[in-house]
Amino acid sequence: MTMQPEQRRFSIRYSIVAMIVLFLIEAYLFAPHPETLAYSDFIKLVIAGKVSDVTLSPPPVADTVPPFFHSAGGAGEFLA
Repeated sequence: MTMQPEQRRFSIRYSIVAMIVLFLIEAYLFAPHPETLAYSDFIKLVIAGKVSDVTLSPPPVADTVPPFFHSAGGAGEFLA
């Protein structure tokens, strides 16, 4: 029994979409998820020899400047 051209096109499109969906599900489910833990727990794992790889990345730095630095002299007056 042969397939009609419309059925064949639908079957190919369906197969391609199904493969893409499966790849996306696999990428989401099996991707490594970084874990946040306390520094003390990290040190315990290092001492126990359970740490095999560490990746350091700079976190965003946020600060607040006290009102003193906004005065006429600013930080230069403080540091001089």
